[in-house]
Amino acid sequence: EGDLTRGELVEERARAGATLVPHRAPLRVGVERAVEQGVGVPAVLDGECRSPAEGEGEGEGEGEGEGEGEGEGEGEGEGEGEGEGEGEGEGEGEGEGEEEYHDADQNHDNVISLSEVLRIIQFYNSGGYHCAIPPENTEDGYVPGPNPSQQDCVPHASDYNPQNWMISLSEVLRVIQFYNSGGYYHCPGEDPPTEDGFCPGPPPGA
Repeated sequence: EGDLTRGELVEERARAGATLVPHRAPLRVGVERAVEQGVGVPAVLDGECRSPAEGEGEGEGEGEGEGEGEGEGEGEGEGEGEGEGEGEGEGEGEGEGEEEYHDADQNHDNVISLSEVLRIIQFYNSGGYHCAIPPENTEDGYVPGPNPSQQDCVPHASDYNPQNWMISLSEVLRVIQFYNSGGYYHCPGEDPPTEDGFCPGPPPGA
């Protein structure tokens, strides 16, 4: 009865715009079948896209302005403040506008492919995921299946509601929404904010 209720809930969400995805056991088969019928699906993968510009430009221009008061007598004060403010703001905004990609988007094209959707479904079917050591051992830096001893990396972007090293059905459906929308983009300034910091649809201006 519990499974039936959950299935009905998914069907309601599907009618609202998400892809029809059955409960845990046959999820991958259901997604592939849905795609064949023209219904969409999304994915979740790469895990190394976190604020690439953090800290850039820090300390630039520090120490400039030395030599104040040089030039005794003639030209007193010449050079005072030379370079003051030089480089101020250097690097300010460096990285501004740099795109932040969803961990599911392995090739960073702001589009979620079917294979990327299936990767997230793999995490869902495995009852959890953990960090790959080293990260290069897998395509996205994560390994299916729970392992509390390997949870020191940044959690997957799909793991947010709540963040618990597991992918829930609603989190799978969020990736499917990106797939169905033909893309997604990072939108931290959205008002009201989205649940995961990303918005469905192609990036503005794309």
